[in-house]
Amino acid sequence: MKQIPENRNLLTMWGVGDNEAPGFNEPTVSLNYFTAPGLIKEPPVPTPFHREAGNMVQPQFDAEFICRFALRQLRLTHEDLTGACRKQHMVDARSIIVWLCYKYSFKTGMRKIADLINRDRTTAIHMVQRANNCIDTCECKFVEKLQRIEGLLLSR
Repeated sequence: MKQIPENRNLLTMWGVGDNEAPGFNEPTVSLNYFTAPGLIKEPPVPTPFHREAGNMVQPQFDAEFICRFALRQLRLTHEDLTGACRKQHMVDARSIIVWLCYKYSFKTGMRKIADLINRDRTTAIHMVQRANNCIDTCECKFVEKLQRIEGLLLSR
């Protein structure tokens, strides 16, 4: 059994803290209920509708549900969404719906998301890129609508 240096504690040996100390080159183990059951009391709650994205757990929704929910919030019909109108409020609505579907429905491909709005897959990809650009450049009206609908969706 390996001796623990005097200046090291149990958490450091489990991988928390400075792992660059002399004589400590073993791979670290992440702390969770299964690797350190004495340190973390409750087991993780299984949540089938969530997935880990980085350090955050994001909810997962059905793409059709997101579409219906956003249409209700934007006071539009499905015919408005799938129509040929190119007015700015309609383009923004489509972009918001596609961006929300892309972000929160992980098992849905871009082809299915594009089918929801009666557009091509590449158009849906462009809408996601456009929404990301608007978020990065703080295009106020678009971002306000997007954040409002996203907040309402996540508060459900």
